[in-house]
Amino acid sequence: MIVLITDGTPTACSRADGTIRTIYEGSCSNSSCSGCTNGPPLVAAETLADQAAADGISVVPVIVSSVSRDIAQLESLARCPSNSNSNCNVDDYKNLNVSDIDEIGELLASLVKVTGCE
Repeated sequence: MIVLITDGTPTACSRADGTIRTIYEGSCSNSSCSGCTNGPPLVAAETLADQAAADGISVVPVIVSSVSRDIAQLESLARCPSNSNSNCNVDDYKNLNVSDIDEIGELLASLVKVTGCE
C-alpha cells in the first residue's frame, strides 16, 4: 500500500532528461506541459497510480486540506490493486482528509482498520 499524504493537487512532472517541470513555469499547466514523459502533472500522477495498481499496490490519498482546492481530483488517485482477489473497495480510500497535519495519526489508525492491516 502507498499512502499518499498531500496538501495539494499535482503540480510537477518529469522530463526525459530527469529534470522536473512545474505548473509555476510559464508554459506548463496541469493539463498541458510539453516535454514531460508521463504527460502533464495530473496525468502523470494518474499514470503512476495506475502503475502501482497494476503492480498489486493500493494507493490511498490522505489529504491535508491546507492548500488543495480540488479534493475530488486528489481522491481520484485512489486505487485498489488491479488483479486483486480481495474485497478492496476504492471508495474506502476516499474522504480521508484532515484540516491539520496533527490529525494525521488518528486518520492513519482508522485507515489501518479499514484495510484490515491490524
